[in-house]
Amino acid sequence: AAGYSVLVVAARKKNAEEQRALKVLCERGTDGICVASSTLDPAEARASARPTPLVLVQPDHPASVSEIDRLPAGIIRSDDVTGVGQAVRHLVARGYQDITYLGAGPRATNTLRCSIAERVLREEAGRRLRAVLVPAEAWRRPTEVDEALGPVLPEAIVCYDDKLAIALLDGLRRRGAAVPRDVAVVGYDGIPFAAFSNPRLTT
Repeated sequence: AAGYSVLVVAARKKNAEEQRALKVLCERGTDGICVASSTLDPAEARASARPTPLVLVQPDHPASVSEIDRLPAGIIRSDDVTGVGQAVRHLVARGYQDITYLGAGPRATNTLRCSIAERVLREEAGRRLRAVLVPAEAWRRPTEVDEALGPVLPEAIVCYDDKLAIALLDGLRRRGAAVPRDVAVVGYDGIPFAAFSNPRLTT
């Protein structure tokens, strides 16, 4: 809309490829760089891009999520404290007692969202949260997502993101479990595909 041409580079969450992409973009004289879901330390990314302006969107490095309430300039994140808190409170308000957090991979963002869910459930409902972790790409294999929960389902599940929640819905359907009759599922992110899930995903 502003008349710029946009170059897109996929680094696949690999530090070496992110570094290489930053080097190439800077060498090509780009006016600015936006890095989404970076696994680089923000300080390291800025040093690699300098003097080109750099913005990190939803970075996934521990240094970028440890102080979520005091983000430095140039970092844009979703408000996980509010969002995950809303998801947990939504389930508690509807009377669910046994709530599980389903996380994806060893991401810093996943650790943050799990800790927020755990804190809200403990401080506001006096209950403990069970956490289940699946590999980052498990959403591509719905049966694996469902099996990670074990034979006994909790009453409700808060998922790391919508992709994982949609995969879970499919896995639960194969198991013969009905949502929300047998188990409630809440996603996170609000991606467009959530509106087409069956049943429609709460997110």
